[in-house]
Amino acid sequence: MERESNGQLPMLDVMVKREENGSLSFQIYRKPTHTNQYLNFASHHPLQHKLGVVRTLVDRASSIVTKEEDLAHELNSIHKSLAVCGYDKWTLDTATNKTNAKRHVRNSDSEQQVKGWVTIPYLAGVSESLRRVLRSHGIVTHVKPQNTIRSLLVAPKDKTDKLDKSGAVYGLKCLDCSSSYVGESARPLRTRISEHA
Repeated sequence: MERESNGQLPMLDVMVKREENGSLSFQIYRKPTHTNQYLNFASHHPLQHKLGVVRTLVDRASSIVTKEEDLAHELNSIHKSLAVCGYDKWTLDTATNKTNAKRHVRNSDSEQQVKGWVTIPYLAGVSESLRRVLRSHGIVTHVKPQNTIRSLLVAPKDKTDKLDKSGAVYGLKCLDCSSSYVGESARPLRTRISEHA
C-alpha cells in the first residue's frame, strides 16, 4: 500500500494532490525511472503514428491536469521531451489542432461511406499513395511497420527442430525402389522416422 506524502499520492500516471481547501487537483505523474523516450521522428514509421504520439500526450494532459498553470508546464515538458526525439514545433501544433477539431466536429457522413478496412505494411512513399487511392474508394487504410529491430533481433524462444515436432505430415522414399510413403505422426517426427528405418 502506498501512503500519501506531502499531501500527494501517485495513482497510475496521475498525481493526486490535496489542496488546503480540501479539494483535489491532478497532475501527470511519471516514475523516477521514466526516460522520456518516445517514437523517434526519424524512424521508419508513418507520419500519422508520430503525430499520434503527440496527440496521445496532449490528450492525456488536457483530460487529467486540472490547473491551467500545471497544464502549461506539462505541455512545455511534452514539447521538450519530443524535441529530444526529433519532433519540430509544427508537429505539436498539428496534433493539437487535429485533437481540438475532432472534439468539435463529428463527421457522420464519412463514417457512413466506409466500405471496409485494410491494413498494409508501411513503406515510405508507397503506403501514403496507396492509402489515398483506397480512401477515394471508401476504404479505410491502416499502415503497420513490418520489419522492426525487435522483430529481427528478438526471438522469444528457440525454434523447435523439425524432427522434434509432433503432429507432422511426412513423406519417405524407398531407398531400394521407386515407392514412397506418406504418413502423419502424433509423436516426434524423429521417433517415427527411426521406426521406418
